[in-house]
Amino acid sequence: MRAKRIALLLSTILVFGFIAAGCSGINGNKEVANVNGEKITIQEFEFLLQSARVQMEAEAQAKEEDVEKLWDTEEAVNLAKEKALEAAVMSKVELLKAKELGLSLTEDELKQITESKKAYRDRVGGAESYKKQLAEIGLDDKSFTTLLKNDKLSEKLYEKITSEGTEYNISEQQVKAYYDEQYEKFKIEPTVQTKHILLSTVDENRQPLPQDKQDEVKRKAQDVYARVKAGEDFDTLMNEYSEDPGLQHSPDGYAVTETSNYVQAFKDNAFALEVGEISEIVETEFGYHILKAEDKYDHMPFEQVKDWIEQTLVREKYAETVKEWKKDVTVHKNEEVLKKMKVKTE
Repeated sequence: MRAKRIALLLSTILVFGFIAAGCSGINGNKEVANVNGEKITIQEFEFLLQSARVQMEAEAQAKEEDVEKLWDTEEAVNLAKEKALEAAVMSKVELLKAKELGLSLTEDELKQITESKKAYRDRVGGAESYKKQLAEIGLDDKSFTTLLKNDKLSEKLYEKITSEGTEYNISEQQVKAYYDEQYEKFKIEPTVQTKHILLSTVDENRQPLPQDKQDEVKRKAQDVYARVKAGEDFDTLMNEYSEDPGLQHSPDGYAVTETSNYVQAFKDNAFALEVGEISEIVETEFGYHILKAEDKYDHMPFEQVKDWIEQTLVREKYAETVKEWKKDVTVHKNEEVLKKMKVKTE
């Protein structure tokens, strides 16, 4: 939900100690720009400027650049302002279109926003802490509420436009083409998709069973293994005999990597298997395992990302639609105010 993303952004800014963009001595309700007469206030712009800052610092870290020196350059500050202003303008364009189409928030949606604010207020320690933290990024309760309402309205517009326009019907072929073209973006560490049958030698408190019980479990594991090797269906035996508490939630097995949190013997044996191959009995501190390698990959499988790709393509098409709407509006910038805006780092 887009409204939830604003709350998440607010949390991110506060948790990591990002201080609001500053424009000392200027009223927060003074406009930075307007779109067809709709004001973009200092408060709105400050919030979006912090969003740009978070994004740019994350990108710098990903490139192993010196984040502390990022804001020493006028180029970086101007780029952050450009990103914030573009986001503000596009938001106003969406709100104008929503108004044109007669969209508004229902009582239930307004109630959801109120409940979300209350939950956030409780999470940060109550009303006073909530006000203080909002003030640190140039907002008050009224302006934050407006942000949430506007974002919810933009979300409704997005849902209406993308559900009604045939151009948003993304085909499987388009999704696959995107996956193939952007294949390297989906690169991950080598992974073995692994199913296993676990016969446990520990109790519900993860304490070892008595030796005679462990011997009994071992004999049972050997019997199950013999049936697997004789050609019985692995999944059927797994569902019948495995005592893995995670089986219900992970019926397709586990994505095992070298850095994943599995015992080393489990990882070593998983990586030693070819796809479709079944291991011998593997003993760990948890019991006896029979492993099967379902797949091996070093890029996220298409089936895992196809829904995300489809949503990405829809968002890209929608962004192009909003750009077309933008051509029909008039944007006036307050260059004097924009020039005074600063990205504070301490």
